[in-house]
Amino acid sequence: MTPYDHYSEAKKLASLLERDGAATLSKDVLQAMEFGATGTEIFMRLRVAVKNSLSSPHLLDDSRQIAKTLLTQLEQTLK
Repeated sequence: MTPYDHYSEAKKLASLLERDGAATLSKDVLQAMEFGATGTEIFMRLRVAVKNSLSSPHLLDDSRQIAKTLLTQLEQTLK
């Protein structure tokens, strides 16, 4: 089984957010990875950014599904 790649999925989500007209949320996801100093900090920042993206009414179904899966995986990793 291939391990879940949080960073690839976060980049994919950022692209989809941009497509869905949520450029600010896309930027937040990318900045979480750019400005985090440690893996834990990056994951914590990503968790906040992904939660915020899920509150956007503009997300299409594929974006919402990736965000939900990424959030679940981040929360499991941060336990």
